[in-house]
Amino acid sequence: MIPETEPHRQADAAIIATPDGRATRLDLMLGGESVSWLWIVPFTLCIGQARVRMDGIGGVGTKEEHRNRGYSRRVLEAAVERMRAGDAALSMLYGIRDFYPKFGYATAGPDHYFVLKDLSATALPHGWQARVSEEHDLPALRGLYEREAARGAGAAVREPGAWRRLTPENGKPPDCRVLVDPNGNTRAYAWKCAQHWYVSSLGSWPLATDALILSEVMADGPEAADAVLALCRGWAVEESAGRKKSLERVLFSMPPEGPVAAAAMRQDAEAVLRYSRCGASMARTLDARRLLTTLEPELAARARLMRLSDGEALRIETEVGGATIEITSAETRVTDAPAQGDVLQLPQHELARLALGAFPPDDVLERLGTAPGHAAWRIVPALFPQRKPHMWVPDRF
Repeated sequence: MIPETEPHRQADAAIIATPDGRATRLDLMLGGESVSWLWIVPFTLCIGQARVRMDGIGGVGTKEEHRNRGYSRRVLEAAVERMRAGDAALSMLYGIRDFYPKFGYATAGPDHYFVLKDLSATALPHGWQARVSEEHDLPALRGLYEREAARGAGAAVREPGAWRRLTPENGKPPDCRVLVDPNGNTRAYAWKCAQHWYVSSLGSWPLATDALILSEVMADGPEAADAVLALCRGWAVEESAGRKKSLERVLFSMPPEGPVAAAAMRQDAEAVLRYSRCGASMARTLDARRLLTTLEPELAARARLMRLSDGEALRIETEVGGATIEITSAETRVTDAPAQGDVLQLPQHELARLALGAFPPDDVLERLGTAPGHAAWRIVPALFPQRKPHMWVPDRF
């Protein structure tokens, strides 16, 4: 672990860790000057019923005149060392091709989008109203988000203060609109979060050049979902009025699950998955025992659902530790018990992928260098089914 007050020296450079509120900045100092840096940003992720500590890596950079000297490598190595000594189980980042795998990161599934192609249907149901979000809406918006986050894999647990971004600031209204039903209840919202770096990067994507780009669209059920999609189309038509070239579609980031996705599937829309061989969303395991332990509530729920046999067990070993999953009629627990049967040897990045549900579990097992035993083929697909991992755009780092 890098001391907060004592620099970690490598050759003629020193790496300094500086806590800054929620995040920590690492700087590689050379002659009193910061020449390379990154941020470690702590998160808690929802993976079904589990809540998993994850450290995000963001803001990686090196001064141009100091590039190609291995400084970014030193900072990344120090960051991994620091995170492994902390309390996070996973680390994630949004990476460039062919750089981050050397630090243990691998792609963690696709990015998900929906594209609404027909902007003609903009009428809201009778009695429903759309307006800019206000402070008194925040509890309802938070509830909508948390309901959606709990059903999936990879959404961030948001602190209460994070919702302040959806309220007026310095007299400027937020770029979030809410839907209110005839009884005055806030039932859905659509949020641009236009200043976010990820939204800016999407602007150059061919499907987005003539689109209203939204970061987050939520609703509490089918009626509200139909209505919020009408709101989105109406918003695009409204914005077209001030442009030389009209907007032709709406694009929003969303996995293909939940009421809004289901509503889009009934309309003129496209569901888009963007995969990357290396880059985009990437993940690695920091500590296998820690990761499996924090997944215990979700593993237990999956074991009950799939009716795994009493007395089943599987030892998982990686280069960053291991643990045993024990299944009984009363509970599923993660222990340090030595192997009594099959041992699954797994690269740490494949364990991260299994935890997030990024790829089909059978495919993960089939690609291993050592053939898994019978217990792995029964237990892994049951406990680590393929999911649709997704971190909502406003939380990306």
